[in-house]
Amino acid sequence: MKLNPLRRMGSVCMLFMFSLQARETLTPEPAMGWEEAFVLQNDAIQITVVPAVGRMTFLGGTGEANFLTHDENLAGRMPSQEEGDWMNYGGDWLWAVHQDTWKAMGGSVWPPLRMLDLPWRGDAWIEEDGTQVVHLRRDLGAPVFAQLQRRFVLEPGDSPQLRVEQSVSRVYASPVPISLWQISQIDGAETVLMGLRADSRFGNGHRQVGFNAPVDEAMRHLENALAVNTGLLTETKLGTDAHWIAAQRGDRWESRGANSCTLRRAGSGICRCLRNRKPSNTAM
Repeated sequence: MKLNPLRRMGSVCMLFMFSLQARETLTPEPAMGWEEAFVLQNDAIQITVVPAVGRMTFLGGTGEANFLTHDENLAGRMPSQEEGDWMNYGGDWLWAVHQDTWKAMGGSVWPPLRMLDLPWRGDAWIEEDGTQVVHLRRDLGAPVFAQLQRRFVLEPGDSPQLRVEQSVSRVYASPVPISLWQISQIDGAETVLMGLRADSRFGNGHRQVGFNAPVDEAMRHLENALAVNTGLLTETKLGTDAHWIAAQRGDRWESRGANSCTLRRAGSGICRCLRNRKPSNTAM
């Protein structure tokens, strides 16, 4: 028996509606001084995401302290529409345009233009298998003309891994280059490990992006990473063209790859591997 096209279309629509109903919508709740936030948690880690500022404001082991910085004095406050001082809420956030381009956009090297930071919007849900998801998005107008999206995906169980999916896409033609520049401010980080590529376009695998030049004593080259002792730094900004970075505070490590963030105890996983490697002979 042949179905007419309208009946076939109706069948597809019913299946699509069923798939949407299989997930449970999460309602934002007050958290960390913000009226609307999404709090996700499994047996290993907990995160808090604030849609209004497009940030993850909390990352920590379940029942433990925050691994990220968080300025309580700025919680719940939004900047004015006028350009001016930047409000550093802390946490983890994303810019679609690198700092090298801000001045050419009509701003300055610092602070960032308001249109690069805000506003964001978002929603959250629980998948049928118990996976929790927060989806953030924002549109950037002239002269960038792009759309940013961030998805925080936390699976049930005792996995310490948070999957972070991020994308930037052009909406209209623009000469302004776009990128995914993600920043994580770690509260009290003692050591930072930055991946180094053998085929790096930088002479020694990394480069100074801003602020003060680091002293040689603060940096140690490992086989495939740069170890930075933050206690020997003033204020500096370093960059690599590798695809991962990790930070250590006490017995906790946060490692971040291209699309995931993992919070582990010291002595496990990627961080133990790197800490046990012998330094190479690369000279600074």
